Parts: sequence; C-alpha cells; structure tokens
Amino acid sequence: MDKYDELRESLSDNTKNMLSTLHDINELTIPQSAFSEGDILEKIHVFYISDIHLEEHMRKAGISLANKRNRSKYIRNLVNMMFNNDTVNYMTRRSMTPCNMADLLNGYYYLFIDETRNMTDKERRELEFKLRKNKISLSVDPRLRKCLIIDGDLADNIDNVEMFFLFMRKQINKFKYEDDICCPIFYILGNHECSNYKTVEEAVLVYKDRLSKYDITVLNNESVEYRNCIVFGGIGFAKYNKLYNSNNLVGPKDMHGNREYEACESDRTNQEYEKLLSVAKETQKPLIAITHYPLKDWMNSQADNHCYYFTGHDHINTISSQNNSRIFADNQIGYDNTEIELKEAIIGACYNPFLNYDDGIHEITIKQYMDFYRYNGEDIRVGHIRNQLSKNAKFYMIKQNGFYGFFVVNNKNTKICEGGLVKTISEITDIRYFYECFCTMIYQYVSALLPLRKYQEKLSETVKELKIPYPEAGRIHGLIVDVDFYHHMMINPNDGKITFYYSPFFGLVKELGSFSKLLKSMESHDYYIKCNRDYLEAKKQAVTKGILKKVGKDNHDFVKIDIKNSLYSVSRRVNQLQRLFTSNILREWDDSIIKRIVGEDIVNNIIPEDKKLTDYKLVKKNWMNLERISSDKITPKLVRCALDGRRKCFFPYTMLSDDGFVDFKSRMSNEKLQVYIKHIPEDVLKMCIKDFSDALGIRILEVFPLDLLGERELDYICNKFSGDTKFILELASRLPNERWTDEVGKRIAGLVKVKTRPRYCEKTVWDQITFFRNKTM
Repeated sequence: MDKYDELRESLSDNTKNMLSTLHDINELTIPQSAFSEGDILEKIHVFYISDIHLEEHMRKAGISLANKRNRSKYIRNLVNMMFNNDTVNYMTRRSMTPCNMADLLNGYYYLFIDETRNMTDKERRELEFKLRKNKISLSVDPRLRKCLIIDGDLADNIDNVEMFFLFMRKQINKFKYEDDICCPIFYILGNHECSNYKTVEEAVLVYKDRLSKYDITVLNNESVEYRNCIVFGGIGFAKYNKLYNSNNLVGPKDMHGNREYEACESDRTNQEYEKLLSVAKETQKPLIAITHYPLKDWMNSQADNHCYYFTGHDHINTISSQNNSRIFADNQIGYDNTEIELKEAIIGACYNPFLNYDDGIHEITIKQYMDFYRYNGEDIRVGHIRNQLSKNAKFYMIKQNGFYGFFVVNNKNTKICEGGLVKTISEITDIRYFYECFCTMIYQYVSALLPLRKYQEKLSETVKELKIPYPEAGRIHGLIVDVDFYHHMMINPNDGKITFYYSPFFGLVKELGSFSKLLKSMESHDYYIKCNRDYLEAKKQAVTKGILKKVGKDNHDFVKIDIKNSLYSVSRRVNQLQRLFTSNILREWDDSIIKRIVGEDIVNNIIPEDKKLTDYKLVKKNWMNLERISSDKITPKLVRCALDGRRKCFFPYTMLSDDGFVDFKSRMSNEKLQVYIKHIPEDVLKMCIKDFSDALGIRILEVFPLDLLGERELDYICNKFSGDTKFILELASRLPNERWTDEVGKRIAGLVKVKTRPRYCEKTVWDQITFFRNKTM
C-alpha cells in the first residue's frame, strides 16, 4: 500500500456520503454549458419571429389580396406595431462593437482587454498610448450584440415580403438615433416563399436581389462570422420526416412529389451545418443555427452544445434543450394567432473551455483560465499568476463532480488561485494529493455554507419579488444581500440574525431595525422609486403576506465600522467560498481539515523528505507544536519562536475566530500551560523568563515555576504591570496557597492600592494581602 492508497482508504467512507450530498446541492450550483452570458457586454440579444403568413392574416381581416392599397395599409400598421419606438431604439443602440481598436479602447475597455489578453501589462500600456495619440490604427473583427431573425414563411408572395421590409426600414430610420445603425437582420426563406419558383436556387436569387436595397441578409446554407459567434441559416426541408414533406406540403415546384430533390437539399443544409460546427468548435465560438424546418426534419445527428438553434414551420411553439443546447421555436405565429410581435432570447458567447474535460488533473494555460472566468462573468487580471509561472511553476486545473480548482505548483509549495491572486496553501507539491482530497474539501465548505446560502437565497428571492428598479437587487455576495446600491442586509452566520442597514460608502453604516424601515429609508433617498408602480404593488402584496416584519433595534446614528475585525472581513472570506455556488470554483484550501479527518501522520507522510518541516518551522506554524518536539531538542530559539506575538494565533491563545483573527476566549487553561512550560528544560526556561513575562504579563505568577523566579525577575515582572487593583485581587484569588511565597506575596500586596477591602474581594484573599502588607512595614 503506497501513501496515496492509505489516504484514499482513510477518505473512502467519507467520500460515499459526500458524493450523495454534493449531488443534492446541484440545484444551487450553476448549470454547466458550453457558453454563458458572461459579462453584460458579451450577451447577444436575438429578436426572432417566424411563420407570420401575411396573406392568411389579411384574408381573415377581410382584405382582398388583389387590392394593393389595402395590403399596404395592413402591412404598414403591422410593422409599426412590431417596430415601435422602444423596440427600434433597443435594436439600434450598440448592436455591434466597433471594428477599430481605438474605438474599442474608448467605448468597450473590457473587450479591449480581451483583445489584448496575450500582451503583457507593459505592452498593453504602450499600445493604449499609441492608440490615444493616433500613432497607430488597428482593425478588429466586430462582435455581434443584437440581431433580428425572421425565420421563414413571412408571406407567399415576394411583393408582400418586400413591402414588409420597406415599411420596416422606414420605421427604423424614423426612430433610430442619427449615428446608430440597425442590428443585422437575417432572413431565412420558408417553403411558402419558395412556392412560386421552380427551384430553391431560383427563389433565393430573386429574394436576394429584391431585398438587397433594404440591407437584409438572406441566408441559404450560408453563414456570417463575427468575432464572438457564427450565424448560419438554411431552409432545411424534410428528408427525415415521413409524414409531412414535399409530397403534401407547398414548396419549390420541382420539389413537389420529388423526395429525392428534397433529401438533396436537406443534405446540403446538414453538410454546411456540420462544416460550420467544426469551425465553431475550433474557434470556440457559438454557432447560431437558423433553419425554417425543425431539426429532426433535416439533421441526421443530435443537437450540439456549441449551438443555439432557431426553427419554425410546424407551428408548435416550444423552447427545448438537448445535450445542453437550446432550441428556440416558440414564436411561430401561425394562422390563428393575432398577437404578432417579436420575442427576445439572450444567448451567451463566453466559452467554457473545460466543459468536455474529464474528471482529473489537467495542466492548463493562462488563456484557458481567463476564458473560464469570462465564461463565469468575471474580468480578472493574471499578473500574479504569470509571475509565478515564470519561476518554473506549473498551472493545474482539477475537475471533479462538476467543481473546479486551480493550483500553481512549484518545487517549494502549492498555491491556490483566487481569481487573479494566488495564496500559498501547503508544503505538499504533488498535485495528486489535492485531487484525492478535492471532493472532501468541497464537501466540508459546502456543508458549512449550505444553511447560510439557502437562507440568503430566500432573502434574495424576497428582494427580487419587490421588483426594485435596481439591476443588482437581490445580489448575494459574502454575508450580504443587496437591496439597492446603498441599502443592504447582512446575515450573521453565528446566530442567523439579519442586520438591515444604509451605507453611503464602504465602512460607514446606519442600522435600521426592520425590512420595512430599510424600504422606507430607500424610498426617502430615491424619489423615483416611490413613483414606480411595479414596486409599489409588489410592496403592497409583501405587506399583506407579512414579509416585512420587524427584526433588531433601531440605531439612528452612523457607526464607523472596524472593517478588519468586523463581519465585513468574514464576508470577504465567505465571498471567496461562495464561488462554489456561483461558479463551481474552489478558492480556499485548509490542510488542517484533511489532517483532522485522516490524521496528521497520513498527510505528513505525503510531504517529500526534503520538504518536511524543521522543528523551527513546525513551531513557527503553531506555538503549540513545541510540545511535539522532544525536551532534549528544545532550545531558547525554539521557545522564543513559540512566544513570538507577530503571528495571527499567538501564545497563549489557541485558535482564530471566524474572521481570521485571535479568538481571545480561547486562552489555554492554566493547567495546560503549566504542562506546556514543564515540557521545556529548566535551563532553557531560565534563559527565557523575560520572554514568558512579556507574553503572559503578571499572569506568569499563576503558571511559571516559582523557584526559577528570583528577586530580579519578580521585580521585572511587577514593575511592568499597569493594570488596576481589581485585576490584581482577581489574580490573587486564583493563586493556590503554595504559590504565596514571601517574595510573591509582598509584591502582590504592593500592587494593591486600596486601604480597605472592596466588596468584590473575598475575605480570605484580603487577609493574605493584609498579612504580606504588614510584613513589608
């Protein structure tokens, strides 16, 4: 059995329970997909509609199709309703990113950083300087941010189709801002558009020619590539549909009854789609695949998670998911639906580079790491990581059960990545150890945080239900749930109590006694929210449900918070850990957790011999480790290292509080301190009396061997004392009789400044003080 077999065996029983628990919390973690929305600038807004069938709707409206004037009036009214002022403004504002690097720098700095991600900070600054001084001009491929899809069967007659786009262009030009351009418009022909032509090719040529002046992109087994996506379009037809196909549906005249021709067209669409899918995977871009016919009619494979699909034709409105892909077929108007309006889908272009990686240990690049964080919606700087990797370190990603961890390993230690920062976590430099313990570490953090997270999720939902017109309302970060920019709720993880507060800037807070008072304060600072009907109605319902109940007490004064020693510092650490819920990323590691589960010896056995902690490093790590060193090896240097008060957890305190600082309630008991001191050789103790006195103060008299304290040492100890009489009398009450030597008693009596016995002092203690006081006279 090697050292890892021993570790696995020790963890195995725990792991079974962990895996079932981790499975239960999947609802709180993000779904793993190929692409996500990432940053707001990376979202692609797709407006889409299909199967309007203009002629059918005009017939039902009693309009003669031979009357051009009435047709024109109907189509113009329909277009004006579909493309109103708000819709046009939304479609035309920032629908594409600039194609010039200087414009990208000035208007989309986040994307400028992304375009220059392979540069060093120095190279980027130099490029910025040149661009701002117009010393260089660079072009970039624009990114698609908005587009409009009209997915076939708009009308049977091309005159009606052209009329539709003519009025649409007029409406857009009427409402758009002067400098804005409309988003790209992709038009896919349906079987009805093809019905007046012999072949598909003839129909496509005519439509492209007639619609070119309206800046409409007609796609038939063709594509358009952008910096952040590829758009593919084709009719598709119905090779694999045995029931509804060219035998009984309208279409090109040469295709009617000709299933071989239809199969050939489906194959052309499928072949072009497969080719573009390979390009999309190679370039790590999403493929927006638009076909008039449903996928099952023309595709001979499964939907792929690299694609977003838009289909129509069958008038069955659904949004479905296959293999982590999304299929939008839910805005097919059909013959009977009178609500003809655009729908919007928000799709992502940020690629998850690790989606198809198997569970295991993988060496990765910085670019992959940045891509993964962009997928999770975070912009990070990786200068610290680059610096570490330049020193002969390796960059690893561990993937296990849908969770990720990122580690930098060199020949001295292992560091875990916290976004763009790194933190040393272990002397162990074998990445296998972290993989074996990965699930255990996640389980420990998740199980500790899960009650808090569920509580926060409920509070967040309550805030979101109020429809507060603030984009971050309900956002969870650390212990805090945002209500608006200035008003927040903080949950104390120790007792679950909520603090409602107003904070004009970080570190200054005014506590509010209840949710109701928090909302009242928010309304007093924002006049417009009091006029928001959605919010007022939602608040009224919340009051009816009794949600706004009083919690805590009022405090009308602003209080400056000691950030370092407050819940704010706890919140920052919790915020790191909560990436487990928001991004499935582990950003903390504590070897002591593993040691507690499997035993310290098993973990220490994994440390290479040349990495074993020396006695000095062992004591520096924790002053209590001095007891683990045999007495004959203890030196004054080791004792002074143990008593060094510059570390977080210092002698004689044994643990840290939740916020990472000394827990002053955790002082080691006098009995244990006496055992600790007794472990140190007497000759070493004599040389370290002043060090113990500096660490313990007057309390040294309770625990230190009195036979080692001569007059000079006692004078040093008592002359440094600066406490009050009450403290001395309490100390005296704890001293057993054997410690009341003449020298100790005289000095304690000399520190008592009062002449008569205070009420809090026991008579026996006062008698002792009086006895030694009389001896000194």
